[in-house]
Amino acid sequence: MPTPDHTNGAPCWIDLMTSDTGKATAFYGELFGWTFETGDQEKYGGYIMAAKDGKSVAGIMQKQEDQAGFPDVWSTYLRTDDASATVSSAAEHGGQIYVQPMDVPDQGRMALIADSTGASIGVWQPGEMKGYGLAAAPGTPPGTNFTPRTTPRR
Repeated sequence: MPTPDHTNGAPCWIDLMTSDTGKATAFYGELFGWTFETGDQEKYGGYIMAAKDGKSVAGIMQKQEDQAGFPDVWSTYLRTDDASATVSSAAEHGGQIYVQPMDVPDQGRMALIADSTGASIGVWQPGEMKGYGLAAAPGTPPGTNFTPRTTPRR
């Protein structure tokens, strides 16, 4: 499989925020044959990179204590050349900002937003980490469908 071409607006990364990273890595390791590498606790908060056949496919992170009431959730990130401009544009068009653009040391910049209907999506501005290195193969991220709620036009 060739390395995915992550053009602007295309899905480029997925990650799981979970209450139990041990159970999650055991589950996805068995299900998809993923291997895992935990990042530096101080630099990356213990973010876990999942790989298939040596290529990155997803991330897994531990929920914080103040997130205990929220369900475990997968997030999809769309590639952008400028996370700050994308977030500003989302706000100008009625979107919500959940996480302002922030640097992920040596990797890129990320943000979490919602569209005008409340559907959440991540934003990724690549640095060293361009996105998943393998996709659309067994055990890797598939194509992503975005299905917002239907709202009446005004």
